[in-house]
Amino acid sequence: MCSFPYFGIAQSKLDEQLYNHIVEIAEQTIEADESQSDFNTCLENLVYFAKHPINLNASNPEDLLELGLFTDIEVQKIIQYRTQLNGFVEINELFLLGFSADKIANVSIFLTVSNSQLHSILKKNQLFKSLDHQFFVRQSTDLEKQKGYLGAIPNYQGSPNKYYVRYASNFLRKIQFGVVLEKDEGESFYLASNKAQIFKPLAGFDYRNTYLSYKSESIFKHTILGAYTLQLGQGLLSWSGLALGKSVYSLQAKKTGAMLRPYTSANENLFFKGVATQIQYKKIVFLPYISFKKRDATAIEPPDSLYKETDEVSALPITGLHRTASEIANEGALEETILGLSVSKSWSRLELRTHAQTMNYNKNLIQGDKFYQLQNFYGNQLSTVSIDYKYLANNCMFFGEHAIQSTINRAHLLGFIWHLDTKLDFIALYRNYSVGYYAPYSNGFGESRGTKNEKGVFVGFEFRPIKKWVINGYLDVYKKPWLTSNTSAPSNGTDVMCQVNHQKDKYFMHYLRLKYEINQNNNIGTDIRKLQNQEVIRVRYHLNYSPLSRVELKSRIELTTYKSRTKNEFGTLLYQDIKLSTLKYTLDWSARIAFFDTPSFSTAIYGYESDVLYFFSVPAYYGRGSRYYLMASYDISKSIKIWLRYSRWIYTDTKTISSGNSEIPGDTKSEIRVQLRWIF
Repeated sequence: MCSFPYFGIAQSKLDEQLYNHIVEIAEQTIEADESQSDFNTCLENLVYFAKHPINLNASNPEDLLELGLFTDIEVQKIIQYRTQLNGFVEINELFLLGFSADKIANVSIFLTVSNSQLHSILKKNQLFKSLDHQFFVRQSTDLEKQKGYLGAIPNYQGSPNKYYVRYASNFLRKIQFGVVLEKDEGESFYLASNKAQIFKPLAGFDYRNTYLSYKSESIFKHTILGAYTLQLGQGLLSWSGLALGKSVYSLQAKKTGAMLRPYTSANENLFFKGVATQIQYKKIVFLPYISFKKRDATAIEPPDSLYKETDEVSALPITGLHRTASEIANEGALEETILGLSVSKSWSRLELRTHAQTMNYNKNLIQGDKFYQLQNFYGNQLSTVSIDYKYLANNCMFFGEHAIQSTINRAHLLGFIWHLDTKLDFIALYRNYSVGYYAPYSNGFGESRGTKNEKGVFVGFEFRPIKKWVINGYLDVYKKPWLTSNTSAPSNGTDVMCQVNHQKDKYFMHYLRLKYEINQNNNIGTDIRKLQNQEVIRVRYHLNYSPLSRVELKSRIELTTYKSRTKNEFGTLLYQDIKLSTLKYTLDWSARIAFFDTPSFSTAIYGYESDVLYFFSVPAYYGRGSRYYLMASYDISKSIKIWLRYSRWIYTDTKTISSGNSEIPGDTKSEIRVQLRWIF
């Protein structure tokens, strides 16, 4: 579920609570795993639905779930109410179904109520207006030269400029077409691997993707050619795109999403490329798909030049960067073919889905020579079968997924959500992932990425004791049955979080959050590696305040402590944001000044920053110093908008930033970004 809107839209157009929601989710998701921060697809949906609201009287359950603002139980209540009373008259009737005033305020911008037949006629008379075209172009540049750009023969073969170009068209979500192009910083426009073979104007962009999506009322419900994502079950087999893990919004631990979507992001790994189609026969939906794609892979070097190139790879890098000779050698070194089929059938309260997938590489993926890697997948072919389900029983929903690769390698997840009443929701979830389970596109709920080597129990709640007050929290107890990269023995951990939120009105909101986590890692300072406990405590107070209609202030202070047998640290972050809207909202300004003192990455603190449309900035503040950014956006016309952003790190505890090719001599690091959007 992605319960938030896109924050690049003017704040007057979207609810403030939902804006704050996405900020919290972004910070917590990236803090848990930076490699999974693909928010674009979900956010684009809400941008679209804000412009084309869903009709409560004509929508099907899939539409409401794809919106991402409702749970399965809430969708069931909406459909039942609509059926029994022949439709809604107004959105506020959701009160009668137990929805709170805050919930209705959050979702109302994405919903409408009208006669379905009249609504259809209006659409037919406004077909041309329903066709959306968008064109984006963006450039980002680090102003200080990194070590990789220096020297007579620099290690980075390209310029420090990062370019992004995108075209997207959307016709009532029935027909979607798009092209995404990207060149990362340090990559060259003129390498042989970057030259387009078909369309020469695309030459030079390291990443190129296209998609064509078509939805119909025939048995072929949805077909995609090109890049697409699969969101199957609870992510044990495949979940491309945004996947929310542990967060203070604990009910979102249960995944909900569209099984098949076009891939619109620029992440170079989290997608399939080929053909997929949903075929509906009566109440059974079939989803066959095929994907052919080249992936980055680290090849095993032959002993010397007399040997032929090996047919083994040792790792699958996911950075998407091709700047140095070694990174370029890894580019597209592995050919991947995936064939799959999903079959689903729904009843009034029960939905069952089965999934089968076979994956083939043209080279063997080896285990690695580290002891903790001994149970990793080895080979070039793998087949997986899974089944997922959800069952609705009044105010309780049971869900789960079970995946099998062999008699040994399995993954299981099951849980339930209980809406006790209008004030209290509860979730419980159990997962058990085998050490050797391998599904490269999986994203099951857990403490760490990979959907493997983990057992745990997670419980969470959302309590609304009185109007305008919400208390969220969770408890997660887990263990790692096998070794990991930083534990030389089986380990365990406990994670607890609680947040109290008070939304006085649309001008004033504040919350207090407490988080405690204890887990284990190696005691590096001893001759014999024995596991040691490490404790992390985080305390945050955040305040949003709008003293004037066009002025918004955000203040935060966060404290963190880290304790282990060999190290004790204390970190702080303090920042102040200001946002101004002027010239009848055509010119917007935002700025931040932040001060931080976090001795190492153990006490690093993440903080979301406002950025240009469709670009996420959630940096980790660590070290000692300050940071600021300034951003302006201007509506040149109704169809053209431009963004300009400048940010700068200033460190007081070092004269050299980063290391290796990324090393910068000095104590400052600056970046400038400019973006243009044209809607036509």
